[in-house]
Amino acid sequence: MKKQSTAFVAVALLQTSIIIILFILGMIEAININGASLRIGIYGAVGFTLVTQIVLLFFAFVYNKPGYNGKLGILLIVFLFLLLAASIVSLSYTICSTEGANINNDGYKVFGIISTIFTWVLATIFLICTIVYAVRSK
Repeated sequence: MKKQSTAFVAVALLQTSIIIILFILGMIEAININGASLRIGIYGAVGFTLVTQIVLLFFAFVYNKPGYNGKLGILLIVFLFLLLAASIVSLSYTICSTEGANINNDGYKVFGIISTIFTWVLATIFLICTIVYAVRSK
């Protein structure tokens, strides 16, 4: 595996693991509270930042490089963009909760649960695809 691919895989594995942990904690908190939660908002902002870094690293170090081709490459890019979309949904929770959107407490609870589950499930799938990419690239 090239140094560039190794750098992407190492950072992607670390940051995706952090995203999964943050959003599982966020899901637990969203289930246990009523109303908006600042911590879930922080998790959403941090998650969006980490996913954006993974996207930039992917296009800088992996996309259109040797070893990136076929179905695995397509899976990586599809789940990367789905993860980016999920993190944007989580970021919208952050914006709504900090700016006082016209959402009742039950709405915030559902919004928090759905956005966190959506993000950590897609992050888990992306993590698996990244591990498979790392194994096949050796």
